[in-house]
Amino acid sequence: MPSHFRDLSINQALNLLLGFLRLLLWGAIILNLSIESLEVLAAKDIYHLALFTILILFSNLQLSISKLLLSMNDDAGAKKLFIMAIIMLSAAFLQMVDLGLDQLLIDLSKGSKEHLFQIISFVEFLFGTTTTIIAGYSMDRFFVLLKSKAKQLSAVKI
Repeated sequence: MPSHFRDLSINQALNLLLGFLRLLLWGAIILNLSIESLEVLAAKDIYHLALFTILILFSNLQLSISKLLLSMNDDAGAKKLFIMAIIMLSAAFLQMVDLGLDQLLIDLSKGSKEHLFQIISFVEFLFGTTTTIIAGYSMDRFFVLLKSKAKQLSAVKI
C-alpha cells in the first residue's frame, strides 16, 4: 500500500477516535450534570473527592503535553494547552469548594434551618454545575488541539 494512503488512513482513524472521545466527553458531561442534580438530595463525599482527583490528573496531562509542545517548538499550541490546564485546575478547586459545601449541608440537615439548607444546596448545585461545564470545555478544547496535532504529525514521514 502506498505511504500516502497509509498516512490518510492513520489520519482518518485518529480523527474518528478523537471525534468519538469528544462525543463520549459530552455524554459524560450530561451524565455528570444529572448526577450533580440528584446529588442535591444526597450528600456524597467520595464522588467529589474522586472527581477532584480526576480533574487534577487531566490538568497534569494537559500540562505535560503543553511541555511536549514547547519541546517541539509549538509555542502557540503550548500556550493554548497551558491555559486549558489552568482552567481544568480551577475546576478541580471548585470541586473542593463543592465538597466543603456538602459538609456544611450535612451539618445543616441535622438542624432546623431549612431556608439556609435550601440556599446552600442551590449554591452547591451551581458550583458542581460550573465545575462540570468548565472542565468539559477544557477537555473539549484539548481534544480539538490533539486532533489538529495528530493531523500535523500524521503528515510527517517516518
